[in-house]
Amino acid sequence: MASLAEMDYMSNREAQRQGIAVAKAKGIYQLHAGKGKMSDEKYLEQHSDVIELLNDGKSIRNISKLVKKSVSTVQRVKKFIKLSSFILELAIFRIEKNL
Repeated sequence: MASLAEMDYMSNREAQRQGIAVAKAKGIYQLHAGKGKMSDEKYLEQHSDVIELLNDGKSIRNISKLVKKSVSTVQRVKKFIKLSSFILELAIFRIEKNL
């Protein structure tokens, strides 16, 4: 019985792969256009309201309510800002060390 289910699963996966290949060839299939596909500048522009409130020292939940975005989104933006500033500081440190 398990082998039948596995065969059915593999058959469905193969059909899905073929369908995606056809859709890609036609230019229909596209990946999710989330933050991973967005430039850093556009991401910062899209969430400028969240960044402004974070800089003002507001809490994550309060910001979420004010801008009507999820708590997860606010947390992601905060993490992005923290990571970006760390990378910038590291680059400056490396430049100063080489001089």
